[in-house]
Amino acid sequence: MARLEVIMPNPYAAILDHPYPFGIPRARMPRLQRAAQFAPFDALSGFTETITERARYTDQDAELDEAQRERLDQKTRLLMERIGERPYVTLHYFEPDERKNGGVCRTVSGRLYRIDLSRQAFYLEGKAPIPVSQIRGIE
Repeated sequence: MARLEVIMPNPYAAILDHPYPFGIPRARMPRLQRAAQFAPFDALSGFTETITERARYTDQDAELDEAQRERLDQKTRLLMERIGERPYVTLHYFEPDERKNGGVCRTVSGRLYRIDLSRQAFYLEGKAPIPVSQIRGIE
């Protein structure tokens, strides 16, 4: 069977090339700005950040028992005696999280150059001071 194609005339053919009959009161908006009007928006602003923060994992601080505290005190006294030698130490400490309960267990190594009992902090070369109350182990 032969196919019969019907070509229909375009009813707007006569006016397609004519200029717009009314003046445009303002300049046309650039395409990028027009597209931005229809872009999706965040109806619940901050929701994604809140969910991400809630999902972020934090460790719980392990409390030291009396025997562990005594061992830390002994190691601290030994280090204070040898502070002039700038001993190389590894400190295990708990860094509390600023935004939620818990924190992160960290390990830092370096040359110990000062133990400040008035400020309750250990100072390693090139590192931030580590509060004595956060230290959980010394090697």
